Amino acid sequence: MEIAIKMKSGSMMKVEAEAHCYKDSDGAGRRWDVVEDLTCYWPWRKGQKKAREIPPSLYDVEQAEDAFWEAATDRSY
Repeated sequence: MEIAIKMKSGSMMKVEAEAHCYKDSDGAGRRWDVVEDLTCYWPWRKGQKKAREIPPSLYDVEQAEDAFWEAATDRSY
């Protein structure tokens, strides 16, 4: 799925991302959203055979998880 992430350099970039997301709870009424195994890939270039993973040290992981959750749960289609 395509999301926009904030790079550590300050710019925003549209990338392809994969993850697992679900809602979790502690059994006492507290609920929270979970995004696991988030992997972001550089945009494809002409002639490229394989997507290259973006190292998490280059982008804001928390913002990327929030963006993935929003994109995955968007019901406006």
